[in-house]
Amino acid sequence: MSREDIIAIGEAFEDQIFIDLPCIPGPGREVKTDRFVKTIGGGVVITAIAASGFQLRCRVISGLSPLAVKRLKNEGITVQNLRKPDEPYAISEALSTRQDRSFVTYNGIHSQLEDRLIGPASRARASHVHLAFCPGNCGLWVDAVQSLHDRGITTSWDFGWNESLLKDPRFPELLGAVTYLFINEQEALLFS
Repeated sequence: MSREDIIAIGEAFEDQIFIDLPCIPGPGREVKTDRFVKTIGGGVVITAIAASGFQLRCRVISGLSPLAVKRLKNEGITVQNLRKPDEPYAISEALSTRQDRSFVTYNGIHSQLEDRLIGPASRARASHVHLAFCPGNCGLWVDAVQSLHDRGITTSWDFGWNESLLKDPRFPELLGAVTYLFINEQEALLFS
């Protein structure tokens, strides 16, 4: 395998986005919109597509839907799909107003994905590895990230909003091991 510029490893979704809602509906309520998009998403997909736009060689390692595989290949991105044919892919529903957004996600393959990611992550041959998922065992990933750094590979991580990370005693160590964090303001407040 040739050395990629970026390998993006983690969760990917089929996104169904309801746009320009007048408000986020409360319990038992319905709101309607004339704008809807079905696409692919998740940190690994977004990162790889953006990087490929800069002519970087990219690989995505995830549990991907058929739509995601097709789109990524069309973008010139190498795909390593860890989802078996009989396993469901993840779906994320986004409700979006002009000021805010809310999500509901069906995990699909993500419930089994982490165990399948550690091997490819540890063996990665790239200039940079981007990870985008919530690790269940931070200690395992501290070692993997350190191994990448020892081989001259920089890393970034998008943990998303995951309060469970605060209970892992090695999460602070993992935060310190990663070269770059992809984090929004609310996540920064949560993790600090």
